Amino acid sequence: MALDAAMLSLICSDLNETAISSRVEKITMPYKDCICLYLNKPNFKKTLLICANPNSARIHFTTEKFENPAVPPMLCMLLRKRLGSGRLKAVRQFGFDRVLMLDFDCKNELGDDVVITVVVEMFGRLSNIIFVENGKIIDAVKRVDPEEGKRFILPGATYEFPDALGRLNMFETDSKTVAEKVSELKTLRASEAFSKVIEGLSPILYRELAYLSFGDIDLAVSDINSYRFSKMVDALDEFKHKYKNDITPVIIRDENGNIKEFTFTKIKQYGENYSFECFENVHQLLENYFSKKDNAERIKQLSLSVTKTVNNLISRTKRKILAREKELKATEKKEKYREYGELIKANLHLIEAGSEKARVMNYYDPECKQIEIPLDVTLSPVKNSHRYFNLYRKLSTASTLLTDLIEKAKQDLVYFESVLLSLEMAKTPSDIVAIKQELVEGGFIRSNKNNRVKKQTKPTPEKFISSDGFEILVGKNNYQNDYLTTKIAEKQDMWFHTKNIPGSHVVVLSNGKEIPDKTLEEAAIIAATNSKAFASKQVAVDYTPIKYVKKPTGAKPGMVIYKTNKTAFVDPDEVLVERLKNK
Repeated sequence: MALDAAMLSLICSDLNETAISSRVEKITMPYKDCICLYLNKPNFKKTLLICANPNSARIHFTTEKFENPAVPPMLCMLLRKRLGSGRLKAVRQFGFDRVLMLDFDCKNELGDDVVITVVVEMFGRLSNIIFVENGKIIDAVKRVDPEEGKRFILPGATYEFPDALGRLNMFETDSKTVAEKVSELKTLRASEAFSKVIEGLSPILYRELAYLSFGDIDLAVSDINSYRFSKMVDALDEFKHKYKNDITPVIIRDENGNIKEFTFTKIKQYGENYSFECFENVHQLLENYFSKKDNAERIKQLSLSVTKTVNNLISRTKRKILAREKELKATEKKEKYREYGELIKANLHLIEAGSEKARVMNYYDPECKQIEIPLDVTLSPVKNSHRYFNLYRKLSTASTLLTDLIEKAKQDLVYFESVLLSLEMAKTPSDIVAIKQELVEGGFIRSNKNNRVKKQTKPTPEKFISSDGFEILVGKNNYQNDYLTTKIAEKQDMWFHTKNIPGSHVVVLSNGKEIPDKTLEEAAIIAATNSKAFASKQVAVDYTPIKYVKKPTGAKPGMVIYKTNKTAFVDPDEVLVERLKNK
């Protein structure tokens, strides 16, 4: 669902009530289409997030901590120069449309007072953040060339407001007038007619107006009689009264608990099967609705290329294993060649030079039957014997080499699957960066200027608190797994990992105390939930004290061996894991 003008009007009112006279303390651009303005004044210090992402365009206060790029974008540097230290003067809405304007009192390079307006346009894929001074565009998050659209969004161009569609602002128009306009659109359904007449609302609110008016969102306008017309006028009055006096920002969930919509009040069109999650203000609602969705989308975009690379590595490794196993099977002839060499050597006196085959007694056969051995007619019997011994040695060497290569490839396969799991479990962009760095250092992704990743700080495993109060740490990628197991954990701490299944390393910090069974069970559930078997039942989880866990020399990140372990069988439980995390 997109942010409509009704919600934007509430944000405008709140910003005017709370943020006026606040100064821009800092400006960041965590993403190319998002800007964070850190506003500060006495008893007020908040971060205003403005996002022009087509799937999550919005403006609201946020408490989220963003990871900013090592080098700020050029636009961010320009804003820091022009808008930095500016003071918020006013917040305006363009009519009742999805355009918000934030006016800041600033100083130009000569020290003169100027007003810079941040224009926030919330139009889905056309969403934009434009910076204007004296009617001229300074710059924009998305520049629009003349060839790309009717409006020019370029530095130096004159800013023009979006074209008005001639619809009515229902809050400034008599309800009877609105109802008359709706009644004229005989060929449409009621909800569609409301959307053609009234500006600034989202589809859910147009449907709600139809439901409040007629009890049917699909009613045809041609079926509106005088009684229904009167009901429509009353419904419009009721809706306007609710908007002015009964603001309860809500997220609407369906019967399965999935998020359906959000709006400024509880609605009636879905009946009793839907539930409402209420929030204190619009900012909290928008952050709750968009943060997880936006973060998941960003992680998905960041991980696409890495996931593709890892999947290719997995496919290539599987093909390599199959090919080498086929070659290994061919080396099973080596013992037959050794026997041929020995039999020829033992019967040299019976074999004539230039023979095509040697017929000898096979003393390797329990029944000592006679066999025929193919010979090279160009070689002497002795050299034929040497030829078979050479073939035996060559296949023996190949067998040993292929066995080692197959074992190494199988270890690589386990490693790549663990990386793939880490990508699936990644919760922040920094998790993706850490995984990419791991692949670069492992030589699986080439490090170049187009694929350069920032050096990571000290790994920070995810933290949980058991019901008994013990700290449980979980590695979110292979580097964190290594750091947790080999650096953080002490000998007496307990280590957990799913048996023969890729998953996170999980460690219970004992602090010198005996770990209760309840905590051991919860740690095993966390390990099962943070593994490839998260959707299974009765997952086998091995656990052992850290002193029995070793990392072999040269082993890949996250790869360890262990002994004297016990095994628990548990069911993954995301609800329990989330509860222990929140503790």
